[in-house]
Amino acid sequence: MDRVIHIRLRDRFGRPVSGSVNFYIDGQLIAAVENTEGDVTWQDPSAPPRDVRIVARFERETQEALLAPSQNVWEFRFRGGPPGTALEMLRDNLPAAVGLVLLLLAIVLAFGRESPSGLQRQIILGTFALAAGGIGSIIPGLLKVDLTLDKKLKISAAGALAMFVILFFFTPAELPT
Repeated sequence: MDRVIHIRLRDRFGRPVSGSVNFYIDGQLIAAVENTEGDVTWQDPSAPPRDVRIVARFERETQEALLAPSQNVWEFRFRGGPPGTALEMLRDNLPAAVGLVLLLLAIVLAFGRESPSGLQRQIILGTFALAAGGIGSIIPGLLKVDLTLDKKLKISAAGALAMFVILFFFTPAELPT
């Protein structure tokens, strides 16, 4: 029985996109499909089934996947595509928007007082740290922090939470008076 492979091409919102898909076995191009409209079904002629490398393209983005003989389904998610609805855009950018609002609030709090008290300074620092975490949530990549404070407190964080930890627990330098 021939192996049937199903490939899905989707944008960041899960909608089908029209792209191209190439299938390779042992480094040789076996099949190419253009203008997929988001779904491709391909029958693998090799017997027994072998690893299949799939290269999918949408707009200027290329992605690859290596399917083992037991894998028959794969979905590619591309960053491009038409703009989403307002709700989809809000969902994707809400942490950054909240971060920007908190950053503006921290700036207003910092410059609104000539000499903030210790509590006010911690509130400003916490607001600034939350803002950085929100803005950092949309930045790709990984930031990892392992922090030990005293012998009883150990903090491990990654991503946006790591940005918050760095800014909250490390006091900025004092300005000379």
